[in-house]
Amino acid sequence: MAQAAASIIRKTQQHWENTMILTNEQLIELTGGLRQGAARRRWIRKQLGIETPVKIDGHPIITWEQVNRGKSMDGKPRTGPRWSVAA
Repeated sequence: MAQAAASIIRKTQQHWENTMILTNEQLIELTGGLRQGAARRRWIRKQLGIETPVKIDGHPIITWEQVNRGKSMDGKPRTGPRWSVAA
């Protein structure tokens, strides 16, 4: 029972870490010191192939899962989930 609970906690923690939204400080580190939201969005679009939504302060919203997934193999930008396939 304790082993099953530990497994569930570990999986939940991994899921949480992968879906966390990057902070502005983490975005600075990820993008090599870029501080302007538009510059960060261009970097993410070019390096990861992702069109990100924008926070009210102009900075991109991106999760660690998106960062770790990297650029799509077909070279087309990923904009979000394909709901027609997911349903």
